[in-house]
Amino acid sequence: MTNKDKKYFTAKIAKFDSLKIVKGPLPIDSAATNWPAGVKSCGYGYNTDMYVNAHMRMKVANIAADGRFIYVYDSIYHRPPGGPKYGGGIHSTFNDPAIAGSRAGKTPQGLSMVRASGLPGGAIAWMFLSYFKEGSCTGWLTGGGSGELTSESFSSMFPGTPNYDWVNVSNVIFYQNEFGWDTHVFFDFKNWRYFMERRMRQLSRLLQH
Repeated sequence: MTNKDKKYFTAKIAKFDSLKIVKGPLPIDSAATNWPAGVKSCGYGYNTDMYVNAHMRMKVANIAADGRFIYVYDSIYHRPPGGPKYGGGIHSTFNDPAIAGSRAGKTPQGLSMVRASGLPGGAIAWMFLSYFKEGSCTGWLTGGGSGELTSESFSSMFPGTPNYDWVNVSNVIFYQNEFGWDTHVFFDFKNWRYFMERRMRQLSRLLQH
């Protein structure tokens, strides 16, 4: 398998409820210096973490002089010497059936987070992996707190979102702005549609945890 037929495009959120394609399709090698040939899809979500399957993920290690990303493609459990500090710790429980239940061994469709004040143990954010095909997500506090995993339904995690068929969601992207808004964009490629969830950081539902 090679990268010659893999393409990507860049979209801009033009308004609250619309996207505009601004670039592409472009060859995948123009985005990364070392995109793994075997990777055809991945769950995105927050920042530079992309989960390829239940055990492997890609993380941006650096940016080349020409602007392309340089990736580390490695086990979610591994923390390579001199590399970015990811893996290990809480990741070792993602595939433990006693903790993760039906999500154990399944591929997550995205990593997300919401920052909020007043979280337990002085935590600064609530991180969660989305398993849309399983209809639930795995969450944990970061920057403090117990570090224990919890199971969340999407209806409780995103109150006020449409009564959506979450099983059809294919991926999610997440971003924050300087005004304190946290935004998730959920993509349903099967039906070629998407929806957005936006909240003020200070009013986050995560204060309930």
